[in-house]
Amino acid sequence: MTDARKWLTIFGALIVQATIWGFGLSTFTLWAAPWIKTFGASHGAIMAAIMLTQIAAGLMSPLAGDLAERISLRLLMVGGSLLFGASLCVVAVASTMWQISALYALPIAAGMVVTGPLVGQILAVRLFQPQPGLAIGVVTLGLSVGGFAMPPIAAAVLAHHDWRTSLLILACVMTAFLVPLILATVRDVPVATHPHPDEVAAPTLSSGAILSDRVFWGAVLATAFLVIFFNAIYYNLGPWMSDMGNSGDRTALLISLVAIAAAFGIAGFGALADRMDARLLLLIVLVCNGGGMIVAATGPFYGELLVILPLMGFATGGSIPLLAAIMAQRFGAANFARANGLSLLFAMMAIAGALFAGIGRDVLGSYPAAFRVMLLALLPCLVGFALLGASRPRPAVSPRAI
Repeated sequence: MTDARKWLTIFGALIVQATIWGFGLSTFTLWAAPWIKTFGASHGAIMAAIMLTQIAAGLMSPLAGDLAERISLRLLMVGGSLLFGASLCVVAVASTMWQISALYALPIAAGMVVTGPLVGQILAVRLFQPQPGLAIGVVTLGLSVGGFAMPPIAAAVLAHHDWRTSLLILACVMTAFLVPLILATVRDVPVATHPHPDEVAAPTLSSGAILSDRVFWGAVLATAFLVIFFNAIYYNLGPWMSDMGNSGDRTALLISLVAIAAAFGIAGFGALADRMDARLLLLIVLVCNGGGMIVAATGPFYGELLVILPLMGFATGGSIPLLAAIMAQRFGAANFARANGLSLLFAMMAIAGALFAGIGRDVLGSYPAAFRVMLLALLPCLVGFALLGASRPRPAVSPRAI
């Protein structure tokens, strides 16, 4: 397969990811007000739906990684797109909020998992051995692209139709666009052989062997607990700004700056993962997110947040392709799908940071007080760094080769 054909597959996967993840996560807030009005649902019930989606996506990731080793990735993406679109059509005719929550937690989450970063990163690793970092970063940019593009599109449709009709229109248009796109651009590729002809690719490892590997746990602990800090601040930004007496315009500016910084982090860290020690890149994430949380715990002024939140967004965005690159370096292309799926199971749990910060605000009376308690998450993060060891992870014949 030529380089041009490889990159066409990567960009096809990027667009699919941007469309489905951008709609599933970034437009969710647009439907909140209509659902509250239609169903009399509480704000907590609305937020529970999106949190269930992310938690369920994490729980489904190991199964999706296993499926990716057994069936066509192209058909997996087509099936996920059809499932996602059909589920939105069912949401459009839902009669209660619990039905919408169930749809987001099950079929919508499943459709997102098999069309999102997991599958895109598997394609990148299989196509671009022995240095897949740049391709991992590029395909993962779909998260940021979708965050920019999908909310304005959904808002424009919603401005002219009621929410039920809007969902039906968007679901049908997205499905009609994505299925032919996948069939035209995405090509299945076999698991790559080892880049050195005198060596063989890493043997297929069981999930148990991967879960017993210290580098796996080092990478997961170091990244997940640092992302907890970002989620704690980002998802509580609106009420925290309100506590500080800041306007909604100021909150919106922060969100936009974070999104731009995250896009640079995703692309930059992906490319650097091919050239730098992963521990050094993780150290940058530690400085940005750990330092940002320490500043947040002191009760910063708005001007300080204009600096620390984009830095945290940059580091958190970078941690996404970085975790995948570590899995690829450690376990090789032959085992990447399973290892990446297992790592996402734990990485997605970092969304709990949003919940912990909200509960901490209710119990302790302020967000800075909650953030001070959450600094305890630095301890498992430092354990993760210790487990990674002194050497850089690399493709191994066995999970004990480092």
